[in-house]
Amino acid sequence: MDDAGSKINGPLRVIVDYELKDIVQFFMECRRKEIPELRNALQCKNFSVIARIAHNIKGAGGGYGFDKISDLGESIEDAAASLNDSVVDNKLTELAHYLDQVEIIIGEPASE
Repeated sequence: MDDAGSKINGPLRVIVDYELKDIVQFFMECRRKEIPELRNALQCKNFSVIARIAHNIKGAGGGYGFDKISDLGESIEDAAASLNDSVVDNKLTELAHYLDQVEIIIGEPASE
């Protein structure tokens, strides 16, 4: 499976560039830590904080090969701009699930 989101009898898999192998786990850890921060902001109806964090998620995901993270960040940002708390909540759940399920595969080093 790839990052497109389809899932057939197994985890989602994303191949990450070899050059990112030392920092990809930190990237994922940061995304996981943002979930409770986003949930707290949602509980307080602080849509500007949600939009700011979601914008950063949107921008960061693709650079690491996680297009789904970027897509979810964009959806959360758009929902926050519309003050749509139910969509924010649903997309946060989807993001948390994705972060729990994705399997990271480190690509081969580039040959010189």
